[in-house]
Amino acid sequence: MLTDAEITSMRASVAQALPDDVTIQAVTRTVDAAGGWSEVWSTSGSAKGRLASEARFSREGDVSARLSAISSFRVTLPALTAVTPANRLVVSGKTLEIVEVLDAGAWELATICHCAEVA
Repeated sequence: MLTDAEITSMRASVAQALPDDVTIQAVTRTVDAAGGWSEVWSTSGSAKGRLASEARFSREGDVSARLSAISSFRVTLPALTAVTPANRLVVSGKTLEIVEVLDAGAWELATICHCAEVA
């Protein structure tokens, strides 16, 4: 069993290998007079990360079907970064919607997001 100190040390090592600046965005929806709404995305946080094309990774199942017809990416963030599919990430000039955040459990060394590029 790994100790808390060992997990903390491994997380610190992973964090040192994250070269990209990542902006985390959240949406605010405002109802309009016609019963619809408008969306405004604003910065809710930032982190270091790593952007990689999903073409490098094998994908199966439901998420693969949702990503198949679009440019897809994997973004690695520091462990326990608070992101959900309700957020967007801006990395290296690309705006990405989070499709899935992998749950690695108590031994999470990094937060892994599968993302789709916003057109």
